[in-house]
Amino acid sequence: MSDIVYKKSALTGGATNALDGVDGADLTSGTLAFTLVSDVLYIHRVNAASSDAENSPHIITPDTNPGTCRWELMQLIQHSADVYTEIKNVLYPPDTGVTDYGAASGADYAAHNIAWALSAVGTDAAELHLPAATYDFATAVDFSAATGLLVNPQKGALMKPGSGVNLTFGAGQIPEAIDFQIFDLSAGGTVSGLNPGHPEWFGDTDSDINDAIDSTADGASFKGETPARRVCWKFDIDLTTPANKFTIYTVPTGYSYYPLITQARFNTAISATTGDYWGIGVDAANQRVDMGVDSTAASGSAFAKNQKITHVNLADPETPVATAGEVISLNVVDSTADSAALANNIGGAGESATVVLTGWLVRDLPDAA
Repeated sequence: MSDIVYKKSALTGGATNALDGVDGADLTSGTLAFTLVSDVLYIHRVNAASSDAENSPHIITPDTNPGTCRWELMQLIQHSADVYTEIKNVLYPPDTGVTDYGAASGADYAAHNIAWALSAVGTDAAELHLPAATYDFATAVDFSAATGLLVNPQKGALMKPGSGVNLTFGAGQIPEAIDFQIFDLSAGGTVSGLNPGHPEWFGDTDSDINDAIDSTADGASFKGETPARRVCWKFDIDLTTPANKFTIYTVPTGYSYYPLITQARFNTAISATTGDYWGIGVDAANQRVDMGVDSTAASGSAFAKNQKITHVNLADPETPVATAGEVISLNVVDSTADSAALANNIGGAGESATVVLTGWLVRDLPDAA
């Protein structure tokens, strides 16, 4: 690398303050230049074996004696307050071996800059930080080739491969703790090799879930909030106004609920009821008790305070599954079995119950594209 470092205030124009105003005959491979234009710092390095066409700011061709010398963009820093820190990180990585190469958004630039960083890292232990921005990739990048690399996007950073462009990752190259979207495949690109795979890295639509599945390496684990997560919910049910059933939870669109343990308790004595037993079920038309029913009949049309339901459904959790749009309800029935009638009432002034549902909320697997 040359010991000469150029400082400029324009990229093109041919004047003495412009990067393309440097005579190509004076340039050698590795020469650096720093150009500050409107609080944006451009860092270029000379490639003395390139005949690429000029494409500012990515490729700058000297106006005089260009030959095979081209200024190639290494780094673009958009916040002047961070200029000196960023320059230090690019030229002199910290002693810990963590290398921050950062990148600005824009077609071609991100892939060029990150590919340069991967080449510099090789197989060494390093960390590639991606500040919040959209990173467009016009060509494929194989991150897995840098076997010691950890890719660490900040929240708001989106890697967006173009149509037909693939980004390849190795096992554990993206921190599992990341729980926000980091990929945007809307331009027709793909991602491969993720291990583990995280659905939330792609978004939360059916298409995004499929993208996450397709991007996960064969045999790799699939983690995250979706497509399945263990839940334990507490619901306080107001029974002040007597009714034939009370809604506990409505299963959201695109999900199914698989119960494991259902618990419920009357917080007060229940004075007004025309049914003998109370239970919890999932059928909208009937007073169902397939998620648990109290085995103690009401005494004198009343239930005692702290009368409880505890129903364990570990043996066959599929039977009382609640699907999208179905309502899990607290009901009153005439026996310990389901009842087709909805005429029984329960409740009275100041009366309440507490329900705790423990189970799996499962995102329905979407149709293949």
